[in-house]
Parts: sequence; C-alpha cells; structure tokens
Amino acid sequence: MNCVGILLLFSSLQICDDTDLPTIKMGLEAYLSRIASIQIRYRVRSIDDSPLANQVGIGKSSNPGIVGFKTHYDIIDAFPSYRRYMTSEYRLSDGTTQVAEIHSYFDGKQLTKISPDGKSASVLTSSGPEPLYFPLHSIGRRVNPPSDLSLADCFLPEFAEFWGKEVLDGVNSSVIVLGPGLPQEARPPGIPGEMTLKIWVAADLGFIVKRWRIDYGTKLRGKNFFAEYENFDFRSTTDHLRGAALPFPRRVVYRNNFASQEWLIEDVVLNPATKSSTFEANVPAGYTLFVDGIQSSPILTGGEEARRQELEHIVRDANRLLDATNQDGALAGTEQRSSWSNSLTLVLVCFVIVAFAIAWRKYRWISRTRQS
Repeated sequence: MNCVGILLLFSSLQICDDTDLPTIKMGLEAYLSRIASIQIRYRVRSIDDSPLANQVGIGKSSNPGIVGFKTHYDIIDAFPSYRRYMTSEYRLSDGTTQVAEIHSYFDGKQLTKISPDGKSASVLTSSGPEPLYFPLHSIGRRVNPPSDLSLADCFLPEFAEFWGKEVLDGVNSSVIVLGPGLPQEARPPGIPGEMTLKIWVAADLGFIVKRWRIDYGTKLRGKNFFAEYENFDFRSTTDHLRGAALPFPRRVVYRNNFASQEWLIEDVVLNPATKSSTFEANVPAGYTLFVDGIQSSPILTGGEEARRQELEHIVRDANRLLDATNQDGALAGTEQRSSWSNSLTLVLVCFVIVAFAIAWRKYRWISRTRQS
C-alpha cells in the first residue's frame, strides 16, 4: 500500500514525503475526489467586521457606498446542478440598510432566479449556470466556476515547483507553484496560459489545502487579477456516501483585488442524497415571469394559475373579436357585407386555432419548468 493509502487509513500518522510532488498530487486527488456533492449553510460578512481579518492583514471592502454586509447562503451543489438561497443585508454609508433575497435553481439545462422581494422570476434558457464561489472552492474542489476542474486536475508534476514549507496558523504546509504554461486540459476554460497557482498543502491533515491563490494572468482595472482562499478551523465531517469522515474547514477568508470577506460555515453535509426535484424551480402563484429577459404577455404566474390565466386570456380575446364580427354582419344587410363578414370569420377561426396552439406550447413549457 502506498503512503497515500496508509494516510487515508491512519490520518493521524504523517509518514509520507510531503516534499515529493507526485505524492502531493496523489494526496490531493484522494481527498478532493471524495467530494462529489455538498449541502452547506454559511454566512458571509465584510472583512472589517472580522477579527480574523486583522490576523491575516486583509483590508476593508472596496465599495465606498457599502460599509458592511452580512449574507446568508444555503446551497446544495451536485455538479452541474445546484440550488442556492441567498439573503443579504447591506449597511450603507448613510446609516440605512438594504435587504435582498434571491433563490437560484439550475437543473443542468436552464437557470431560474426567483425574487421574493420583487414577486418576480426570471428564466434563462441558454445562459448556463452562474459562477458560484463558496467553500467548495476554498478547499480546491473547484478552481474557477462554472468549470468543475479541481486543483488536483491542474496539478501536473512536470509543471510544478516545490517552494519549501511554511507554518500557517499552526499548520505545517508544503508550498507548490504551478505554471505559468499549464496546458489547456489543466486550466479552466477561458483562462490563459499565463495563469499561475500557488498552493499550501497540509499533509498532516490528510493532504487538504490550507491556502491557495490563483493569478489569472490578466489585468482588471490596471491590476493583475487574483483570488486567494485560506481555510481555518478544520473539523471532522461525515461523508454520507461512504460513512467515513473527512476534515472540512469552518471558517474561510477570501479576497481578490477588490473585495475581502470572511465565510463562517454553520452546517455542512458531504455527498448528501439528492433528487432531481431538488434543483427544479417552482415559481409561486402571483409572480411576474420573465423568459430570457422578456416579460410574458399576459403576465404569467407560477403553477396551475399560470396555465388557467393564459388560456382564459386567449379565449376571451377570441370571443370578443368574434362577437364584433357578428355585429358587423348583422348591421350590413348586403351580400357584399355578408361575404366580407364570412371572410373575417374564417380569418378569426384561424386566429383562434393559432392562439390555442401557442397556449399549448406555453402550457408544455411551464410543465417542463416544473417537472423536467
């Protein structure tokens, strides 16, 4: 049995060479590959509220209008599908607060975002998933969303360099730099070859990532754009798929060129049992519905009410036009008017047929939104 296998069986023993690049890669793969899905609840707050931020030397929020914020997330992620509930409270420089709530669903095909505050919902049929940044990224399970590429996928020993060891927050860590020049298969889509990764790996904890940083190799607002994550307070967490336990952080500090945050994890479930219905959006009755940025006419609402209103609207308009045509025919009294009225009636009958066809297509679309 190799040293990685022994470490997984006896995680309290450190008997591996934590300077050997292939061994570190194998250790990362052994840990990260065990996390296929996750359910997590956590709070995010601006760094100026965080005593932890002073320990790591991170500055305040870069947005001058926001002096602080607290956001609560409840996420179930089973790539590529996810369900995210987000509630944010912003403290503004004028002393007021603003609260926003958004529910997002991606079922692998389309993205639905529901706003309880605005009583509205938006369906994007071809946009793909949102780029979610959350603690699954801080441990290196996902390098750059929405790609599912992990740090282990990017770790090619021939493009890696061992930079020595550091002690971070009392944790011994091996420091490795990857890139620049990583091949395309070892980079998230759209990230240039100038990208570099710097990883602090804690072999004592089971080859978990203590800190990592990505320099994207591009400039944003004149600065070299980067993102950095550091994990704290590792605790044993049950893997519900295998019944074993894995270490997982309960605090994360995240920063980039323009923002600094602390993530406080309240609850986490590794590899939870999920159903396809978990990621299906159910738009509540009474909500305005937008499809690809266009508001439906008439205003659609979720569920059975949407189908009833749509069909009633089409039937009512068709009957109104038919009544108007019959009145015109009765007042005319001539063969020419009668012929003209018959022609209009024929046209309106065709309209009704087409209208019902459109209604049926919308009925099928709403059904797929609820059941697909």
